[in-house]
Amino acid sequence: MSSLPQCSSSTSAINSPCFFTPGSHHYTALEINTEVFLQTSSSGSVHSFEVDQTFNIKENGIIHEDFNKERLSNPGAGIPGSSGGSGGSFGGRGGVASNMMLSWGQAMPYDNAMNVSKSGSTGGGKGGGMGGGLLLIKSRKFILNGVIRAPGQNGQANTNGGGGSGGGVSINSYDAEGVGRVEVFGGLGSGKGGGGGGGRISFKYEYGNFQGLTNVFGGTTGKQLFDFILTLSVPVVFLNSPNLRP
Repeated sequence: MSSLPQCSSSTSAINSPCFFTPGSHHYTALEINTEVFLQTSSSGSVHSFEVDQTFNIKENGIIHEDFNKERLSNPGAGIPGSSGGSGGSFGGRGGVASNMMLSWGQAMPYDNAMNVSKSGSTGGGKGGGMGGGLLLIKSRKFILNGVIRAPGQNGQANTNGGGGSGGGVSINSYDAEGVGRVEVFGGLGSGKGGGGGGGRISFKYEYGNFQGLTNVFGGTTGKQLFDFILTLSVPVVFLNSPNLRP
């Protein structure tokens, strides 16, 4: 990503890969035909797009929201334990590490499902993964035929750290259509570490016929993933909600 140019604020179409720094981005109209990377930093993990007319993410368009690097903004942070860390929580509670129990009140889900305004949280343990960042979109018309991704980070290898929870995506538009996807997956736990909880997506519009998918998957432990690959018997917890419309 470091070799990519910064995305232009004076264009109506992005056709080559580029990146945005955290903050607010205003356009009269915007079309995305390529991969776009939303960088984050220790001082900012939020990107807000305000588009006066149409925000169109085409079939080849992919928006990658980076991880939440604000270490003081982790209300659902995972809990360290003797065998590993639990996963970070957000839309769902993070998974526990092997031979671990969480008490009531620890690493609880947070934020408002109908009006997402927070980033994801880090997994527990020394090698816990970071949660996903936050993407806010407001437009007159929103067309999504590509993909928006705000995943949690996997726990660092060989640490038994918990996975970070998925990030947050909030879309508000008068009119919406398309068949694309919004994904806020939780990160995988390392070894015995718990998987990160799924993130949150709120998608509000008055008119249109959006027929895409909003995917919220919780992560699993690295050990469970290994067992799943070998035996095809360990389920991965997921929620797949088409046409999410509060």
